[in-house]
Amino acid sequence: MYLFSINSILLQSLPVLLLDWVVRIHAEQVVVSKVQGATPVGTPVSYMCTFSSKWTALTHPNDYPSTSAHWSPMFMASHNKDYSMWASGAKATAGVQSVAETGALKTLKSELAQAGDRIGSSTSASGALFVSRDQSSDLTDFLAMDEGHSLITSISMIAPSPDWFTGFTDFSPVENGMWLTSFSIETYPWDSGTDSGITYTSSNEATSPKEDIFQLVMEKLPSSNVFLSPDKSTVEPVAQWACNMRDKSGTDSGNEIYSRTKLYIVSIFVSLFIL
Repeated sequence: MYLFSINSILLQSLPVLLLDWVVRIHAEQVVVSKVQGATPVGTPVSYMCTFSSKWTALTHPNDYPSTSAHWSPMFMASHNKDYSMWASGAKATAGVQSVAETGALKTLKSELAQAGDRIGSSTSASGALFVSRDQSSDLTDFLAMDEGHSLITSISMIAPSPDWFTGFTDFSPVENGMWLTSFSIETYPWDSGTDSGITYTSSNEATSPKEDIFQLVMEKLPSSNVFLSPDKSTVEPVAQWACNMRDKSGTDSGNEIYSRTKLYIVSIFVSLFIL
């Protein structure tokens, strides 16, 4: 009787489990954690974000550029629903193309300036992140957000590469009318559709006409099979973006206060032990 009940539950759950597996295999961005907050969306807030690389020779071994693997300065912007930095199936703007092919932010920043009040704020890392030397990089300024600019888009070039990048688009850190206290998103490799190179160090080969931006899933990988997982079953995430909220006064969120307090207590014990 009990065995039948368990089997029935498993059979009922199987389609959901399989669907979740399929969604993750073809995910554009996966929210791996989020903490519900108590700050109403009508209250302006800001987020401090950290970028962590998950792109390594172990997770993405094919053609991996061990000695030169790095990320361009990570860039994030808050905006409203009338603005789109990049999207699957859209043509890359000159700014997105510049980031994807060279890592340069100048043109993209100009596009944001031209977007006017559709943009809330933006922030970037101070420099490139070299995978062989560093594991993560903090974005230099807080990303300010308000009810009229409640979406976030991010981007960083996978370097070296023809025109590959990662990031997330149009993410809303709002649930039930409240800002999330923190969230973490895993992102995958994308092709800007502007260069036809097939390896990390391919010579420039402009795609003419431009193709739409597309995600580098298994079915769309170049013949070099870059980004394919070691077991050849999927394309794993290449990065993670973790953000913690601060309120408009600049006060740390609860999670950040806890982490810093814990570090402070540990340092006191270490000091007492040394003394």
